[in-house]
Amino acid sequence: MGYAAQICMFLKKNFPDEAVSVFFLSESGAKNCHFVSLRLRSVKGRRGGLCSGVAGWRAAVFVSTKIGCGSVVPRSKASFWLGTALAFRFLCFTKTGCGSAVPRPKASFRLGTTLAFRYLCVRKEPFKRKETIMLAYTFVEQGRFELREKPRPELQDGRDAIVRVTLGSICTSDLHIKHGSVPRAVPGITVGHEMVGVVEEVGHEVTSVKPGDRVTVNVETFCGECFFCRHGYVNNCTDPHGGWALGCRIDGGQAEFVRVPYADQGLNVIPPSVTDEQALFVGDILATGFWAARISEIKEEDTVLIIGAGPTGICTLQCVMLKNPHRVIVCERSEERLRFVREHYPEVEVTTPEGCKDFVLSHSAHGGADVVLEVAGSQDSFRLAWECARPNAIVTIVALYDKPQLLPLPDMYGKNLTFKIGGVDGCDCAEILSLIEAGRIDTTPLVTHRFPLERIEEAYRIFENRLDGVIKVAVTGAASTSFSAR
Repeated sequence: MGYAAQICMFLKKNFPDEAVSVFFLSESGAKNCHFVSLRLRSVKGRRGGLCSGVAGWRAAVFVSTKIGCGSVVPRSKASFWLGTALAFRFLCFTKTGCGSAVPRPKASFRLGTTLAFRYLCVRKEPFKRKETIMLAYTFVEQGRFELREKPRPELQDGRDAIVRVTLGSICTSDLHIKHGSVPRAVPGITVGHEMVGVVEEVGHEVTSVKPGDRVTVNVETFCGECFFCRHGYVNNCTDPHGGWALGCRIDGGQAEFVRVPYADQGLNVIPPSVTDEQALFVGDILATGFWAARISEIKEEDTVLIIGAGPTGICTLQCVMLKNPHRVIVCERSEERLRFVREHYPEVEVTTPEGCKDFVLSHSAHGGADVVLEVAGSQDSFRLAWECARPNAIVTIVALYDKPQLLPLPDMYGKNLTFKIGGVDGCDCAEILSLIEAGRIDTTPLVTHRFPLERIEEAYRIFENRLDGVIKVAVTGAASTSFSAR
């Protein structure tokens, strides 16, 4: 039971004739503060007892309580003296008529002193408890992730924000970390970079979001001020935490809470009509596909080949279709994923790696695809990409590879290909959200499985081994179990 309710019950029990009202408001215009208002009114004409001779005594006390956890602890010195002064004036004295303040009866004085000391000068966290420990899926060592308890993140800079994760996902890049293909990944970090959530706290320099906002989280950390950021190449941000940091070099979002540096750049407010699941991939694989489609310079007369129909491949496909090319071909090895493409994108033509080159030649006007986007990242897909491209075509590499890829230049001589390395330059998240809101992008069919954070090990097992027709797994946050209602 909250202390406001306890006070109310105590007063009603001991002062049955008094009217008692207790108000509890959360974060009413003040950062991390709560306000309690207690008001007692005696019945006019009451005689005897603790309020003897007082026609109408009132106490109005505003209690500013700093959020924390633990038992009763002293307030700051300023709060202590303010509380004492307010209590002395409003609880221990009464002003009657036109006269000056006169002391209350002894019993009322003692009650006032007790309440003042307890509720103005010390605090116990009855209203809102901020947990210091949370669950987080952690990169322990190569080949090993574990769900561990870790300290809840705190603001470290004025441009930081703390986000309560409401929905996250597993990315193939997480598997690359697990298997040692990302040398920059730091053991001990919380993994995960695909997430949406609710802003809980912001630094004093953050202006674009506020506590309570639903937001997408950009996989890229970028300052917004360096040469590359100012030119839209946020993947190349020169900040020490620039580029892919979340879930790789700093703690990510497969946890209950996440600290997001440069929150003004990395967070985007989700429109009210867009659900968390609709926005889940905005900050990563949708941003990847959107950027890849942009740099590929697709024209309406083009034949476009997309190699790979995994989650990133499907997001790339949706972004390519926004360009209205003449023909889109998807190459995929998995029959399950080919069926998915046929079902959801009937206008798209499909083929397999074994027959891809011949299929593209027979369905293009100039001896190959005008644009090729390689999203598979397999051992053979890199070579297949440039082999299926016509001379002078653009080949955009979207995939992240486990091993180095070689360019057999003697075999490629004369094709005059332009290679572009996509990566994730996630500077278009606001535009992507507007496209989702308008119904032009819908990635919700990609979510085939859902698990709570407590069962993330099972989610990884299914995703990594491609079991049960999985495409993407949504992981719901467990914050509601450790963070009480505001």
